[in-house]
Amino acid sequence: MTADVVELAYKGEWPELLRHLESQPHLVNSISAKGYTPLHQAAWHGASPRVIGALLVLGANASARTFNRDQSAADIALEKHPEREDLHFLLSDRSRSLAPLLRKLVAEMPELFTDYDGNQLATI
Repeated sequence: MTADVVELAYKGEWPELLRHLESQPHLVNSISAKGYTPLHQAAWHGASPRVIGALLVLGANASARTFNRDQSAADIALEKHPEREDLHFLLSDRSRSLAPLLRKLVAEMPELFTDYDGNQLATI
């Protein structure tokens, strides 16, 4: 049901929301009274890349705009979480390269890349 999706996204209850959407992916772009989709809410809450990626894989519309401020999810992420380059990359148009994000991840989270040899990235 659309109301359930909207409420779960508003509350940031990602595991339950994703389980719900996996069984009913046609609801991934459900909108609130203000035009917020689950992807907008994920941007607002600063959800993990896993959550953002799961919503996008399920068909979330990254170009959807809110009614009140005409914002995309990328606009919200930039406003609420200016330091989260991972969110900005995932929600931006796809003309950007993945290389800067990977360099940032290697520099800031070396524990994720224990097998990194300087030339190749190990599967995370």
